[in-house]
Amino acid sequence: MKKRIIQSLLAIVCCVTVALSAIPTAEAAMRASVVTGKVTLNGQVIDNKTAKYPLLIYSNITYFPMTYQLSRFMGVETDWNGAAKSLNITAGGAQSAYVAETGKAQRGSVAVTLASYKISVNGAQINNKEEKYPIFNYNGITYFPLTWAYAV
Repeated sequence: MKKRIIQSLLAIVCCVTVALSAIPTAEAAMRASVVTGKVTLNGQVIDNKTAKYPLLIYSNITYFPMTYQLSRFMGVETDWNGAAKSLNITAGGAQSAYVAETGKAQRGSVAVTLASYKISVNGAQINNKEEKYPIFNYNGITYFPLTWAYAV
């Protein structure tokens, strides 16, 4: 009798575990849209139609790809520490001229993933999972939200 109860409990635990693993996580379900309208950053019109790393919209906020060129254009410095798996983002860095990075045109909705590494913005570590506008990755590049809190 005792053995049957234990077997039943183990069967229930296994079924629940399998069922829960089939539920998509919020990370897997994140979608963003490629910006289709005109975008001007620092007085420069950005051609998103031919951008290798397009500007994206997530939760009604525009995100920019933190490529070397675009980050410098925006006056943002980034420092990736591979050993610590952490990214430090600092505003007020040296600003450079806009350099278009062209590639295959992308349209519509795209899958993005929540950045899971440690992130600090202007010296303050953020809990990216709790952010209303989280930092995410798309196509191997970190994307940063252009919100009032971060951009100003």
